Formats: sequence, C-alpha cells, structure tokens
Amino acid sequence: MNVSIAPINVLLVDDRPENLLSLENLLKSPELTLVKATSGNESLGLMLRHDFALVLLDVQMPEMDGFEVAKLMRSSAKTRHIPIIFITAINKEPRHVFKGYKAGAVDYIFKPLNPEILRSKVNVFIELYKKQKIVEQATQSCNIALDSLKKTESILRRRDVLLSGANQAADHLLAASCCADGILSALTALGKATDVDRVFIYELHKIDGFSCLMSLCFEWFREDQFVLSQRHDHFLQNDLLKKWQEKLDKGDYVFGTLETFSLPEAQILRQNDICSLLIIPIFVEKQLWGVLDFEDCQNNYQWTDLEVSILMSATRNIANTIMRFQIADLREASRMELEKMNNELKQVIQLSGQMAIKADEAHRSRGEFLANVSHEIRTPLTGIIGMTSLLLETDLSSEQRQYLTMSYQSAESLLGVINDILDFSKLEARHMELDDIDFDLFQVIEEMLDMLAIKAHENDLDFDCLIAPSVPRFLRGDPIKVRQILTNLIGNAIKFTEIGYVFVHIYLAEHARDDLVIMFDILDTGIGIPKNRMDRLFRSFSQVDGSATRKYGGTGLGLAISKELTEMMGGTIQLESEEGSGSRFCLSLQFVKQSYKRKPKYYHFGPLDVLVFEPQENCQRVIETYLTIIGCRPQIATSFQEANDKLDAFHKKQKYFHAVIVDIHAHLFDAEQLSTVIKNNFPETRLIFMPRLGQPHMQSRIKGIEADGILTRPIKLNALSKLFFTLFKEELTPDMNKQSCHLKNNTARKDRPNVNQQSSLNVLLAEDNHVNRLAARRLMEKVGYQVHTVVNGREAIDILEEKIFDIVFMDIQMPMMDGIEASIIIRDPKKSKVLNPDVPIIALTAHSQKDYRDICMKAGMNDFIVKPFKLVDFIEKIEKFKPKV
Repeated sequence: MNVSIAPINVLLVDDRPENLLSLENLLKSPELTLVKATSGNESLGLMLRHDFALVLLDVQMPEMDGFEVAKLMRSSAKTRHIPIIFITAINKEPRHVFKGYKAGAVDYIFKPLNPEILRSKVNVFIELYKKQKIVEQATQSCNIALDSLKKTESILRRRDVLLSGANQAADHLLAASCCADGILSALTALGKATDVDRVFIYELHKIDGFSCLMSLCFEWFREDQFVLSQRHDHFLQNDLLKKWQEKLDKGDYVFGTLETFSLPEAQILRQNDICSLLIIPIFVEKQLWGVLDFEDCQNNYQWTDLEVSILMSATRNIANTIMRFQIADLREASRMELEKMNNELKQVIQLSGQMAIKADEAHRSRGEFLANVSHEIRTPLTGIIGMTSLLLETDLSSEQRQYLTMSYQSAESLLGVINDILDFSKLEARHMELDDIDFDLFQVIEEMLDMLAIKAHENDLDFDCLIAPSVPRFLRGDPIKVRQILTNLIGNAIKFTEIGYVFVHIYLAEHARDDLVIMFDILDTGIGIPKNRMDRLFRSFSQVDGSATRKYGGTGLGLAISKELTEMMGGTIQLESEEGSGSRFCLSLQFVKQSYKRKPKYYHFGPLDVLVFEPQENCQRVIETYLTIIGCRPQIATSFQEANDKLDAFHKKQKYFHAVIVDIHAHLFDAEQLSTVIKNNFPETRLIFMPRLGQPHMQSRIKGIEADGILTRPIKLNALSKLFFTLFKEELTPDMNKQSCHLKNNTARKDRPNVNQQSSLNVLLAEDNHVNRLAARRLMEKVGYQVHTVVNGREAIDILEEKIFDIVFMDIQMPMMDGIEASIIIRDPKKSKVLNPDVPIIALTAHSQKDYRDICMKAGMNDFIVKPFKLVDFIEKIEKFKPKV
C-alpha cells in the first residue's frame, strides 16, 4: 500500500538561542521540520496550531519550567499523546528523573549532549510517529473500502427487497377477489419494500378529452415513524405541474430530490414535506389512467434505473388489475396478461441462478471442445514431426537436409498456429498458463528466422536480425510463447511489406540480479498504419482496414493474442508507425537468467581481415557486429569500385584480406566482377558467397566461380562462427584451439551414446496410433533402447504381468482401455498381477491443458510428455527415471 506522510515536525524548546541552534544543527535532516520556541507559553501555542511528532523540552526555563509545560500538554486532548524528551543540565538524581516522568516525559537526555545518543533517541520516536501515521492511513483506507462495501451491500439488499415486494404485490393482485383489497395489499407491500413514508394512487379525470385534476383512490402511510412539520396530504390533487403532465402522458416517470428539481418544483415539494419523489404513470388500455406516487419525507433518496424498472413492472400489474375489474369483457385477457407479467418478474428473480448454471455449462463445454481439438490435431502432427526427425537422421545431401529441416520447422509452425487458436480460447476464458523452463534464446530465434525468411525472400525483401553481444543466451521462461509472439509480429511485418526490408534488433534493456528485460525491435518499410486506426490493431478479429483482409489475408487474431501473452509475461508492446513509411514494433519481455550456465564462447580468430561486399545497411550492421565478436576486423564496401579500391590498398601494403564475403543477390553485376577479381588475383583469399535462404542452389557459383564457403542470410552468429572454423581453423587463438578440441571430444561422446549401456534398458511403449508408435519406437531404438510396443492399456497390463520393464510410456487415449485406467490398475496390486507395480509410467498426451496433467499425476503416473514428442523428450525422461546402478 502506498502511504504518503506529511513533513515531520519536531518542536525544540529552550530559553537560550544558542542551545536551540546547537540542537537544530545536530538534528538537521531532509525529512524533519525543526520548529523552535524560547519559552513554555510559546511552545504551547505552537502545539495547538501544528502537529508535532516529538518535543525536545528544556527543564529550566524562566516563567514556566519544562515540568509545568509537560503537565499542561498532558491535560490537553490535542497534545496529550506527543512524546516529550527532557533535556536538562541538572543532576541525575532519581527524584528529578521521577519528577520528569511523572510530568509526562518519555525519556531524559542530560547535558552536555552526546550527538549519537540524541539522534538515536529522536530517530526512535520519529520511526514510531511514521508507523503511527501508516496505521492511521491504513485504517482510513479500510474504512473507505468498508463504506463502499456497505453501500454496495445496501444497494443489493434494497434491490432484493424490491423484487420480493413486487412479487408479493403481484401475488396479492392475482389472489384478490376485490379490486380495492388487492390494490391496497399491493400498495402496502410496495410501500414497505421501497421504505418510503407514503404511497398514493391517483386517478386522472378527463372531460371532453382534456385532463383535469387528480383524485385520490388509494393511500398507504408508514406507521407513525416520522413527524411532519405540517400535514399537506394528496398534493397532486391540487397541483400537477404541466411539465410533469407531459412526461407522464408519454409514459415517462418523474423522479428526483429537492436538489435535482427546479426551484418552483422544489418549493412545492418542500411545502409538502417531501424530500424524494417518484411518480409512475398507470396506463389502462394504452391511455393514462392515473399515477402511482412514492414520497419520502425524511431522506433525499436517489432512485436507480433498476429500481424504477421493477416498480414500473409492478405498476403494470396494478394497471392490469384495474382493467380486469373495471372491464368485464376483458377479465380473462387481463388475468392472462397479469400472469405473464408475474412470470416475467419471477424470471428476473431467478435470472442470476440460471446465468450461473449456463456459465458453468459453457465453461465445461469449452474445456471438452479444447481437449478434443487438441488431441485430434496434435496426434497426426506427432507422426509428421516424428517421421521427419527420423528422416533427418539418415544420410542426406545438404540441400535435402536444408529442405527437410524447413519442412520440420514448418510442421512445428503449424503446431504454433493450432496453439494460437487454442490459446485464444484459453485467453478468452482466462485459463492461459505460462511455462517456466530453461531454454536457449538464440536457438529459438534462429529456428524462427529460417521459417520466416522463406516468405520474406519470396517477396524480394531484405530480412536480417541482429542479436546484441550483451544479450544472454540461456534464459528461463516460456520459449513457446516467446516464439509465438515474435512469429506473429515479424510475420505481420513481412506480410504488409512489399518493398524494402524487415529488420529485427534484439538487445538488453534492463538488468537487476537474475531478472532482466530484453527488447525486440521489429522495423519494416511496409504500408504503415494511420494514427487514427492504431487502436484497432490489437483487437481480436480486427484489421486496420477491411480491404487489407482481402489483399493480405488473415483474421487479425495474432496481434491480439501477442498483446495478451506479452502482458502475462510482464512485458509491453509499443507501436510507432507512419502511413506509407513503415512501422516499428517495440516488444519488451521479462526473463530470468540461468545462473548455472556460463556465457557461451564462440571461436575466436585473430585477427582476420575480412572485406564484406554488402550494399544493405541492416545487413552491414549484423555482419560487422558478428565478425567483431569472433575476432575479425571487418571492412564494408557497397560497390565493386569501393571493394576493388580496398583490395588494391591492402595489396600495396603487401597485405591481403583473409576472406571476402559477397552478397550475390544485390548488385549481381558488381558481385560477379568482384568474385572474378578475387579468384584471379588473390588466390590466398577465401571467397564466401552470401545468398538468401531459399535462393536457387546455383548460389555457390557465379559464372563458373565456385565459392570457398556459403553464408546464408539471415546471418546467424553460430553459422558464421562454424564457417570460419572450417575455413580458418589454423587461425584460432591458442585458448580457443584447446577449447575447440575439448568441445569436439565432448560433442562426439554426447552424440554417440554407449549402446551397450543403453541396450540394457527395456522400454514398454503403449500407443494406438500406428504412425506415432513407429516414430517413437524408431527414435528410441536409434539411441540403443530395447523397445516393446502394445496398442492399448489392456495389452500393457498383460505384458507387465509377464515381464519386467525399466520404464513405461503410456498414451492417454487408447481403445479398450485408456492410459489413465491402465495406470490406476498397475498401481493397485489388488486389481492386477504386474511384476513391478512401481514401474515408472510416463504419459504421452496430446492434451496441453493443466487439468489433464493433474489427472495423469492422480492416476499414479510419474511424469508426462506433450505431443508432438522429440527424441530428447524420451532421453530426458528415461535418464530421470531409469534404475540407479
């Protein structure tokens, strides 16, 4: 709770100015206001005018000493609780000290003053004063909140009472055999329910079509609970204002208090001791028959629309009763109408309960729908991703591997789209949850860049991403949501940009201990957004322009989800845009740094001189930054002439560039000339082509010139580092040379698991889907596990009764017996004869909702894997739960 404390006043009382000056210098502080007084009388006057946290009071003063001042303070309610510290030069005998405490002092300080003791004691009482003020403000806030709750409770209670009164009135009217008895009973019920002082029903008499004075028909008075200054009953019989008459004729009601009515109206009400008034017209056969008048003579009560609506419904019931008894020919029709209105009133009373039931049913239906959709879509996707990952493990050409990798990433992207739809439903229902796991930010970014680059390059756009050197790689958070947000933002930038570039800049904004904020700037040269339509951008199913939907496609759902997810992750999305000139989305997200992971070290070459032929400024920034990180000295050239001049300048110094990187997409003629010069005149220089991802595979040749290396755009630091390691391994710095050998050995050991060690592990896989079963089995067998498969829970129990397995992977939804039921039986020795009831069981589920995970745990399962699964998922669970040797 934010608490603001006014300036803290401290009163210094001493008859000697030099003592006051000394005290002021010792206690001077920005948070204290020091007020000085040279006599007891002056100090008492100041205390009556100001609020003091503490009084430092000299004992020996002329006219009135400190003891007398303290006694007078304690006798006044305003100054009674102000702490007093006596400052005295007299001896420390107990009788003097007791006299001071008896006079009301809380402490003594003896002269000469010790500054540290003085400040320490003063600070104690200043802190007490602050805490007292905090408690007072907190109490005040609680009282305000309590008053608000009481007011809300009073409104709800009055509404319920009105509904009950209206219902009682309707019951009286329905049951009445006499018109007067029924209306009087209804009037009594309404008068008590509205808590007014009197209620009247007037009938309007007309002669020759003109309205005349009202005549009183029925009345109800509160029973002797108020006293009127003078009795003026039935004022509407004598004075119905013209303006009121016009409103009532139209079917409107008249209501208000003395403060809301005009001066003439208020004067009439005041003469009749009326503080609050409500007049409702009574229509019989669509004609104004009379009015129902509620008068409060004690309170200026403001009627609410809901209360008036309830009373108007009750008034219609009264009108129907009047018509029923007055017109014999319409008796049956009037009764049916009254029953109908009564049913409507009862429906209003029951509405809240019905709405709650419907909300529960809708919530349950939504949950079931999401579960079914998640399972039905994720199951075939599991097969696609699993089989693709198996194919990636086979011998492939580099081109085949690249295309297959993009297919694999596209399948994961499709999974992301499906997650978007499910996430939007979760966000609407407020059921979205965030993961909190360790992940590699660079890996997430680079995989996403490859997926998006194809579309960008198809549109002939420059697409680059710069990750600042200060950005940590290993973070803790929700990588799927990060990828989802960035894919939406960058994908939109590509979709709405026809000419130019899309550039992503990632950098560190704030850092405090392990918590950090990373900024993601997405800039484009697209169509831009008009300022008067920016507010529509993050709405669900909304486009800035309806024509954009026809031209560019899309439902406008992605940005709405991105904004919701960003705010859930403690971040923000800001937009700067100008119509026709492009846009800039600035995304900030909060993460926690993995404290146990070291900052990654890249290969360091050095120093290598590298010439880069690149006309595009964004790409220049990226490659210049990344080359510098790995120890190179880059130089940029934007044309053939400039590049040739730099080559000649180096040659004159009897030096040469170790590598020349050539963008073969922009200025192809210059790229061809430069490549020819390098190959013909500088044989010691390595030529590196820089094509766009997805460019035809002639990218490694230009007019028969073959490059020494390929660096695909968008450029990635890992890819650049590995390429230079391949080309310039001998140029590694000594430390990096040792590290590269160590990494190579570790990687080899990691990538080649000990088959003999793994083959001793027996794995049971229960999965009814043939493709998923085959994919999962092949993934685990490639590592060396012995895998036995079954197609339902019943078969899993049967084989567990015959053979011991080290771990069981159990699908949730299977025919005959599902994984939940099978796990419950396995864990219960009374229901099965499995050889090892404690065998680790890992759920394989296509349901991503937390409820299903909880169901798995309650069934006795040890952990779960959400489809689509990967090899690392199986390895992680097996290593976690395998028998300890």
